[in-house]
This record gives sequence, C-alpha cells and structure tokens, in this order.
Amino acid sequence: MSFNSIQFGIFLFTVFFVYWGLAGPARRQLRLNLLLVASYVFYAGWNVRYLTLIIGISLINFFAGLAMKNRPQDGVRKLTLTAALVSSLFILGLFKYYNFFTQNLNQVLTLAGADFRAPISHLLLPVGISFYTFQCLSYALDVYRRRMEATTSLRDFCLYVAFFPQLVAGPIVRAEHMLPQFHTDPVYDHDLVMRGLYQVLCGLFKKVVIADGLAVTFVDQVFADPGSAPLPLAWAAMFAYSILIYCDFSGYSDVAIGSARMLGFELRPNFNRPYLGESVRDYWRRWHISFSTWLRDYVYVSLGGARRGPARMYAALIITMLVGGLWHGAAWTFVVWGAFHGVWMSLTRAYQERITWKIGLPGTVSVWARRLVTLAILSFGLILFRSKDLATAFAFMVELFTGPVSMKGISWAGLGLMALGYFLHFTPPVWRDRLGDVFVRMPFFLQGTAVALMFAVVSLMKEISSPFIYFQF
Repeated sequence: MSFNSIQFGIFLFTVFFVYWGLAGPARRQLRLNLLLVASYVFYAGWNVRYLTLIIGISLINFFAGLAMKNRPQDGVRKLTLTAALVSSLFILGLFKYYNFFTQNLNQVLTLAGADFRAPISHLLLPVGISFYTFQCLSYALDVYRRRMEATTSLRDFCLYVAFFPQLVAGPIVRAEHMLPQFHTDPVYDHDLVMRGLYQVLCGLFKKVVIADGLAVTFVDQVFADPGSAPLPLAWAAMFAYSILIYCDFSGYSDVAIGSARMLGFELRPNFNRPYLGESVRDYWRRWHISFSTWLRDYVYVSLGGARRGPARMYAALIITMLVGGLWHGAAWTFVVWGAFHGVWMSLTRAYQERITWKIGLPGTVSVWARRLVTLAILSFGLILFRSKDLATAFAFMVELFTGPVSMKGISWAGLGLMALGYFLHFTPPVWRDRLGDVFVRMPFFLQGTAVALMFAVVSLMKEISSPFIYFQF
C-alpha cells in the first residue's frame, strides 16, 4: 500500500475518522490498539509474511530492554545488548546482504578454481526492514547506555516500531521521542490536522508530479543507456536526478510527518533544504536527518569520533559512511557511493577553511560558490546511487566529458519540472508556512477540492508512477 495510491488515501482517512471517534482519556488504550492493528494491516498489505519478521524483531528488542532494566549488573546488560544486536543484525543480514556476500564469495571461489559454491537465497527483501531494524537497535543501545528507561508495555513498543506513517521509509524515530507521546491524551486540533493534511498534499505533489514526471520525461531513459546520451543531456539528467531523489524522498517524509500530525503525533523533520549545504558534511546535517544523526550517534561516536586525533577521526568518518552506503543497498555501487561521501567529508574537514581563505571571494559569492560546487559533487556521486552497476556508472561519468554536444533528447517539459523542483527546494520555509496558513483558513469545500484534485492527479499518474525510491531500502 504505497503512499502515492488511492488505497492509502482511503486507509488514512478511515483510520483518521475511527481514531478521533474514540475520543476521551478513557479510550486512549483503544486508540493505541487501533493504531497498532492498523499499522500491521498496512504492513501486511505488502506481504502478510512480513508481519512475522517485524513482530519477531520487536519481541527480541522489547525483552532485551526489559532484561537490561531488571538486571542492572553491567556484565548481564552487555551480554543482553550483544544478543539483541547480533539477533537483529543477523535477520537484517540474512534478508538483505546474504546474496551480496555469497555472490562475491562465489566469484572469488571461481577465480581460485574451487569447486564449492555457496547457495543463493531466494528470500524476498521485506519492505522497510532497514528502517525498523535501526529503530530497534537505537532503542536497545539507548537503554543500555541509560539514556532512557525501558518500556514495560509490549503494545507501546510494537507500535513504536510499526507506526504506519513512518514504517516503510522513515523518518527513523527514536524511542525517547515517540514513546512518551503514547502516554498523553491528544486533543483534536483542527488547525493542526489541516496543517498535517497540507503537508501530505505537498509531499504527494513533490513525488507524483515532480519526481515521477522527471523520471518519465528523460532521467530514466538516460540512466538506462548513458553511453548514447549527448553531453548536455547527460549533465541535465545528473542534476535532474538530484532534485528527483530529493522530491521523492522528502515527499515521502512529508506524507509520513503529515499523516502522523493528523493523528496527533509529531515526527521530527527529516530534511532542511539539503542543497543549501556548503560542503558534503553540511549536506549530511540537512539530508535524511534521522539517518545521519543515527550514524553519528551510534557508529561515528562509537568509533571514537573526533576525540582520538585526526587520523582516527578520518577513519571513523570513512567507516561510518561505508556503513551508510551499505545500509542503502547490497551492491558495490552503494559501497563506493558511501566511500565517496566519506572521503569528501574528510577532505572538507581538513581543507575547506584553508581553501576558502585562499580564494578570498566576497561573503555571499563565496557561500553560493561553495553551495554550487557541493551540489555538483553530490550530483556526480548520485550517479553511483542511481546506476544498476559500477560499469553503467562509469559509462555515465565518461559521457559527461566525452559525449557529443547536441540538444538531441532534451525534454523541455523535464527541464521545466527540474526548475520547479529546485525552486520549491530553495524556497524559504516561511513561504511554505504562509501557504499552509492559507490552506488552513480556506473554506471546507475548497480544502476538499484540493484533496480531490490531488487524488485525481494520483489516479491519472498511476500508470507511470513508480514506488518511492527508499522503499527498496
């Protein structure tokens, strides 16, 4: 049940009306039970067998949290944490990474002349497994580090893991932020609900109109056969994909955050105009914030961070980004993409201030020069992210500098969508907030018309619309 479908719209509004129909403090438990059942129904809509997996991981980490709470001895706590981490990562590895490692192992065995071949798995990759596994890991680690008390409510913990607005592709929610919201009695706030609905509509527009429109007009075509793309088309597709993936993923986050807000819950923002970043490091403070802060808190800091000298810090940066790349997918393209970001973050940390000082550009010019250079670096790296393999990525990169200079294949509609996407990205948040104020103050029939129009667009685009990119992770 994808967000960009009529089925999800019907599902969301059904849950919304039943949820708020169970008003009053005495019915808080009923509302939470409803949300848990609805979340499992939502997940079963992809494949009912996935339920066993998400429930299993939830049980492992819930009881690990209880064990660490009831057994304060450090040795027992460490053993319990290790068991929870190993179990969760084993499940993730089995479904997501087993074939990647066995295929590479078999290639090595072939080169070595060995007769043995590791068996290939035919397990389906469960939707959202990377997201909810990381949520469970952060919970276990936070309880172990005594950053929070373990919850004693199995229902609340299962809902934290499976809450349907953010289940499939984030944001990656922290238990310390989400669990306390289950203990309050939300009061229906019409303005807040309408702001949530407005954010849902904005997210769908970014996904269905801009991201899917760019994919269809020329981006998918160029990445499918980069060797035949003229030089201008290759450059246009490279920068178009940068705004495509932003509109696709931030659009999902908007729908998730807006849907949660309609139900009285607040999820933290996941994007902050990332292409305004003045370095790759700054970009990661603005892009997929729930994931980048997860990597910082649970990988980078655990590796020593900046506390143990420059060499250790740069190694920690590169290893952290390698983990980030591999989290996105079991393919060498993602590994190299992660390494690409790790190296650039290290170079930024070491040389950015000196380079900026030597160039000596005026303040505003210097800021925008850094932003444009950073956007070019990020867009170049996204070729690895989008390509099906390293050979295709390399062919695309070569075409950027050696392709024929021709306007053949350029889609003016696609360029218009790209310009619109970047315009919306760079628009100050206060502008969007003011438009949200206008939506909230609209008469009900105009709000309903806006919803109906968005549903109509979703219905019309269903033949060319694609799943959200981050669903595969």
